[in-house]
Amino acid sequence: MSAPSTTVTEPRWAVPPVAALDDVRWLALAEVRRTQSPPAAGIHATLCWVRGLRREAPVSERTERPVTAALAESELIAAMIAGDPDGYLLDGSRLLQRTTREVKFRPAVASHPGYDLAVWNALRWVTGEGGQRAPYRLPSRNPDGTPRTADELYRDALAAHPVYATVPESRERLRNEADQEARMTRYLADAITDAQARGPGTRPLRAS
Repeated sequence: MSAPSTTVTEPRWAVPPVAALDDVRWLALAEVRRTQSPPAAGIHATLCWVRGLRREAPVSERTERPVTAALAESELIAAMIAGDPDGYLLDGSRLLQRTTREVKFRPAVASHPGYDLAVWNALRWVTGEGGQRAPYRLPSRNPDGTPRTADELYRDALAAHPVYATVPESRERLRNEADQEARMTRYLADAITDAQARGPGTRPLRAS
């Protein structure tokens, strides 16, 4: 089990913004607390490691600091191999043509398919591998981090599609979509706030 770190790092090599990394980390922690889900634990452990809140990597338990792009790629491969013992994911993967010469490869030290594959997918998202989407739907936020309101979302949708402003049916559809997105954003933001209020949880479930 990894001891929590006292230093939060900003992985400049990561493709998603730091705010998105943190939103996913809190949403995963909320699911771990609620369901003890191994996949959620894998996502949470990955994001804690990437952000410097967890000393050990999620599957190999390597401890080099800070986490670099090369370390993340090596961990991604370790998670993929551990979660795919029959080699289906490796077959034809572009990762086979890559090397991680900057770091020594270390395999997973413990394995749980759901946990390992969640680590793999989380690191694919973090590194931009294969256009992987975020593991969770994310709240829509303003630059200052506040959740966007229905009015803000509607205004931006009209600005992006000005021709729709002249069509009542289109305006109504955009308004409905903005209302739905704002409700989901508020729900997700509240879940994140609640998880934060309960503490950082840098010691998540470790599937075995």
